[in-house]
Amino acid sequence: MVQIALMMLAAAVPLMAQAFDPDLRLRLQEAVVAARETHNIVGVSAAVLLDGELATFCAGMSHEGVPIDDQMVFGIGSNTKTLTAAAMMRLQDRGVLSIDDAIGTYLPPLAHVDPEITIRQLLNHTSGLGDYATGPTYADSIRKDPRRVWKRDELVTMIPPSQAAPGAAFDYCNTNYLLVGMIIERVTGQPLQDVLSIQPMQLFPDTPITGALAHRWMGGQMGRQDFSATPMQSEWSGAWAAGAVIARAQDLAQWYDGLFSGQHMTADALTEMTTVTNSSGYGLGISRLRLGDVPTIGHGGQIRGYSSIAVRVPSLQASVVVLTNCLPCNAQAVADTIIQVLRADVTSVAWGEHDQRLLVSQVWTMDGRLLMTTPTDEELRSLPMGVYVLQSQNDVRCVALMSDGTLAVGTRSSGSPSGSSSTP
Repeated sequence: MVQIALMMLAAAVPLMAQAFDPDLRLRLQEAVVAARETHNIVGVSAAVLLDGELATFCAGMSHEGVPIDDQMVFGIGSNTKTLTAAAMMRLQDRGVLSIDDAIGTYLPPLAHVDPEITIRQLLNHTSGLGDYATGPTYADSIRKDPRRVWKRDELVTMIPPSQAAPGAAFDYCNTNYLLVGMIIERVTGQPLQDVLSIQPMQLFPDTPITGALAHRWMGGQMGRQDFSATPMQSEWSGAWAAGAVIARAQDLAQWYDGLFSGQHMTADALTEMTTVTNSSGYGLGISRLRLGDVPTIGHGGQIRGYSSIAVRVPSLQASVVVLTNCLPCNAQAVADTIIQVLRADVTSVAWGEHDQRLLVSQVWTMDGRLLMTTPTDEELRSLPMGVYVLQSQNDVRCVALMSDGTLAVGTRSSGSPSGSSSTP
C-alpha cells in the first residue's frame, strides 16, 4: 500500500473506541421494536456490523409464546443471488472461467436458452430469458406436492420462451441464477453448497437445517396465518441458487462485511461485481439501493413467508441486515430506521488542520462503487470534485476533493447529539 500525505482542515476527532456503546444499542433496539409495530411485522431479526463490531436486535414473535431471538434462522430469498454471484466471481479470479464466456461452453443445449448468452448477462439479468419460476406449471406443482425436491433437469424444462435478445434489456429473472448454479457445479465438479463458502449459512434442502427456523406467516396484515406446518422442500429446491439460502441475520451481516473488506474475492472482481452498467441499478448479483436518502448497495429477497434485505452503507462503512418472518411486509423500512439511527450517532466527516498520513487501501464512491485500490496521491487528485469514502488498514474516512485539487479528509467520530445528521 502507498503512504499518502493528506491535508486536513480542522482538529481531528478521535476514532470511536467502541462502535456500540450502551446508549446506541438501546436506541437501535427501540428503533427496531418501533419499526416492527409501525409496519405490522410479525417478527424481526436484525444485525449491524460497524467498525468490526457486531450487534443484533430482535422484536416480535416466531409464533405464540415464542419471541424472535438472534439464533433463529430465516429464509433470505433472493439475497442468495449475491452469494451465488460471489462464488462465480471467485471462479473467474482463479482462472477457471471468464464471466464473458458463452454459457453454451458449459451447459448442454436447453430449450428456449440461447447458448451465446454470456455468464455476465445471467449475473446482471440481461439474458432475455423467460422465468421458469413464474409459470403455472411450477406454481401448481409446488401447491400439489410441497415436499417435492426438484432436480435441476426438471426445472430447466419449465423455462419459457425468451423475452428479449441477449443484452437488449434488463429483466429480473430467476432462470439466470438457476443456470449460474448449474455452471458452477459443472466447472467445479462439486455441489453448489460446497462452492458457496457460506457456513454457517445453509443452502436448503441440499444441506439440513440447523437451528430453530422462525415460523413463517402469510397473508394481508389483517388476516395473517402461520404457514409453518406446510412443507417448504419444493419451494426451496425450486429456488436453489436463486433463493434457497437460510441464515441468521448476523451470519449474513458478517458475510457482507467480508465481501466489502476483500475476503471473498479480489478487489478487481469486487469492482466488477458492484459496477452498474444499465439504468436498473443492478450490478452482478447486487444492486444500488436508496434507503431513505442514503445510498447503499445490497439486495432484497422474498420466499414464501420470509422477507429480507442486506446492504452495505458506504458512507458509514456499515453492514445492515434485516430478516422478517412474514409476507407481505416492509423489511426495507426497518433497515432504513436502523440506518437513520446510525447516521445520528456517527459523524462521517470531522475536519482537521494538520497533515495526516494514511495507508490507503480502497477508495469508494458514496453510493458504493469501488474506484481504486492502493491509490497514489496523484490518482486521488485526478478524481472528479466530490466526496469519497477512503479506507485504510484500520480506519475509514470521507475525503472531499476540492476544485483546486486540495484533499480534505475527515475522521469517523462518536458523540453527535441524537437526532442530528452529519453524513454528507
